Amino acid sequence: MYEDLVDQGYNQVQLVGIGKSQHMNSINNWTSNSNVGVCADQSPYMTWNNWGAAQRDLFILDSQGDIVYHENITNGFSSNEVSNLVISLIPETTTCDEIEELYDSLHAGEYTNCEFDNDCVAVWGHCDVGLGGCHYSVNEEEYPQDEINNLVNTWNDEECMTWVCDCSAEPYAQCLDGTCTSAYCMSENPAGCFQTGCDEGYECVILEEECVPSSCFCDEFYGDWFCTEDCGGGTCYSTQVLGDINNDTQINVLDVVLLVGFILGNEIPDDIQYFSADINSDGSLNVLDVVSLVGIILGN
Repeated sequence: MYEDLVDQGYNQVQLVGIGKSQHMNSINNWTSNSNVGVCADQSPYMTWNNWGAAQRDLFILDSQGDIVYHENITNGFSSNEVSNLVISLIPETTTCDEIEELYDSLHAGEYTNCEFDNDCVAVWGHCDVGLGGCHYSVNEEEYPQDEINNLVNTWNDEECMTWVCDCSAEPYAQCLDGTCTSAYCMSENPAGCFQTGCDEGYECVILEEECVPSSCFCDEFYGDWFCTEDCGGGTCYSTQVLGDINNDTQINVLDVVLLVGFILGNEIPDDIQYFSADINSDGSLNVLDVVSLVGIILGN
């Protein structure tokens, strides 16, 4: 039956025998001198015990390794029934064109929606194995990395590669008209945060003493940014209150404990925490900041 399945083109099917090691000397009686693989289950026969196996038991596993059929075939079995079951378990083969179409769709549409530049990230394509292009700009939070990796594995398993690419350096990912777009200017966009966005814990504000352009675009021919001649772009500044180190909207002893931990080196502050903990704004965290923080709490 196994050879019939293979002859019909179902070469995904594998036949493996698992015998107790004490009986391996009689292996030819099991395989009729064919090249079927047989594994020896060593005493105390954990595989047999875990599977609840007995002599002449037939197990069928699906492509995920789960047992879907278990019968003792000492008194025979229906080869048609078993063959049909095995065939029904074989996953449908995805064509190379279908893989490529799905790959492209995962780098477009909803995966490229954005509001600011910092929503976007540039990623490498997989044209080193002939799939996709050199670069894509996508929404960093929406990018389905695991699904794409699985597609690449399937592409390789199906031996779809017919060409490879030679790519330039990774571009800057820019949000243009609500879509992440690759900009082949190697430096970051110099526009203000009303175009590029701010990280969490910061807000975009316009200061009179600073002049930041509100919009820039990349001229890929020259590889340079060209910006509007205005000063309305904005700059990111922390929204966290001095002293509210844990950002719970209250300044209390919990913030003192956190600050002391930073000073002793027990914990490492992130940028926002550092800004809030440096009460006297001298660029370092020390006992002076503790004294100032306690004063704020006491209302001094």
